[in-house]
Amino acid sequence: MTASCDRGVWFAPEGLTGAQLLDFGRRVEELGYSTLWVGETFGRDPFAQLAAIGAATDRLGLATGIANVYNRHPGVMVQGANTVAEQTGGRMTLGLGVSSPAIVSRV
Repeated sequence: MTASCDRGVWFAPEGLTGAQLLDFGRRVEELGYSTLWVGETFGRDPFAQLAAIGAATDRLGLATGIANVYNRHPGVMVQGANTVAEQTGGRMTLGLGVSSPAIVSRV
């Protein structure tokens, strides 16, 4: 039996330009990481960012790490995840959570 170990990268992309975001995604893929986890923090929608990164990469797994369950209706959350999954050939993983008090207090 052969064991495998996937390695992913988590990051909060605040402060990056759109071009820098795409370059970062490409670089993560080039380095051989399996998944890029984008945090839902202040400012940007994680699903839109993952869709853009997905269009710029070929095999990199894409995940919300995490999407805050207080920020959007469950139906809207599923729509976002399904859209990214469809656009990227199923490379999307939906990570859900309660976030942190600092972020939830701004909702």
